[in-house]
Amino acid sequence: MPPKKGSRKYKEAEREKKRQQREQETDKVRKQRLEQQKQYDTKVKSQMSHEEKAQLSEQKRLREASRRQKMTAEQADELKEERRLHEESHREVMSPEEKEKWKKEHRLKEVSRRRSMSPEKRKKLTEETRLHVASHRASMSPEKRAETKEQDKLRKAILSQKMSQEQKEELKQQHRLSIASSREKLSPAKKDLQKEKDRESHAIKRKHDKLKVITIQEAAENFHRKCSELPEYICTCCHRLLWKQSVLPFRIEKYDTSNDVITRCFADDILKETKPGEIYICTTCNNDLKKRKPIMPAQAVANGLQLDPTPPPGLEKPNQMEIMMFRREIPFMKMGSLPRGRQYRMQGPVVNVPSKLETVCQLLPRLPNEAMLVPIKLKRRLCYKGHYLYDDIRPHVVMDWLKWLKENNTHYADVNISFDWCNLMEQFQDDGNCIYPSLNTKIKNKLQILTKLNYYW
Repeated sequence: MPPKKGSRKYKEAEREKKRQQREQETDKVRKQRLEQQKQYDTKVKSQMSHEEKAQLSEQKRLREASRRQKMTAEQADELKEERRLHEESHREVMSPEEKEKWKKEHRLKEVSRRRSMSPEKRKKLTEETRLHVASHRASMSPEKRAETKEQDKLRKAILSQKMSQEQKEELKQQHRLSIASSREKLSPAKKDLQKEKDRESHAIKRKHDKLKVITIQEAAENFHRKCSELPEYICTCCHRLLWKQSVLPFRIEKYDTSNDVITRCFADDILKETKPGEIYICTTCNNDLKKRKPIMPAQAVANGLQLDPTPPPGLEKPNQMEIMMFRREIPFMKMGSLPRGRQYRMQGPVVNVPSKLETVCQLLPRLPNEAMLVPIKLKRRLCYKGHYLYDDIRPHVVMDWLKWLKENNTHYADVNISFDWCNLMEQFQDDGNCIYPSLNTKIKNKLQILTKLNYYW
């Protein structure tokens, strides 16, 4: 007796009948049937509203879930195999544009499905996928495995060509961060095992690179490419010119802006662009600022360790005695040559004598009637007969250097310049290392008397 129409047995018999018909049909008929089914589904879905589509997909999902719960493990594997074969046959009919569109939709669905999962379920799915891929690769023949690797390389090369430089750098940074986060969760024993594996893989890669043979043309191209690259990338934190491999694209959202160190390093007057719209940060500064407790990078501009301004070219180069005239501290040391080579060494103790302005002289530079004369003798102590240094000075050089130091050096900010000296200097004419009075006979007579004497510091 045939089953009643609409009953469960009747539906199962109809499904079995259709399945047998599909097995017997040819490729041409199968393609035609799939195309008709696709057109019909598209037409039906285009007439449905967004809510109806969502309701239909939810009903389908629940129906599939209840059906899978009733299945045995063998039936589930058989269903998976059937679906895989069905998808492969369906993709064979597609055009290249349709394949790309299908891949994109499939990727988005997979991402949305994983985001809706709980962390435990997501972790379990990742482990299952990893085991499935490992078992699939182990079952492959060596030729098939090599072919798959070549296909993966080709796909990655095509994908990297389509990506911009910023996207490539961001992808590399994400890959580094994902590896670092995954390694933090490992136990110490697993970390050591992973380090050993990394060492072995690096050794194999180095060996492979050594055995790799390149033509003269490829070597010349590599040489010209490396020579064309210059250290033209500016770190926005330390303002150093660096090579491309030493910098990363700068994104302010990657850092904890509530921290005081981050705020000081990335102030508006410190940030510097390499090109309009392109900002980079070196790996040294990035590592210091990305720590759990950010520390100030050693070479950051916010450290305030910049060099003092260099003297302008208009200033004459002072000799050793002239430098002693405007030093705040005077070092005494004995230098001798080494037995071999042309290097020098210090012999005996080093004495660093601070110049106490309140006891020696109240003003810098010294007035001619006090201590600053053309011939100068410098002693370690006034009670000694011999002198440490004897030389002639040019007062206008000392005056120019003192003015510049007062404006540009913080250690000379509290030093007062003697205006008596300035007025006296205007009345003299400079002729080499000697000073002659101009019109004032009184000053001339005074200078002649003073130059006959030996004044000491």
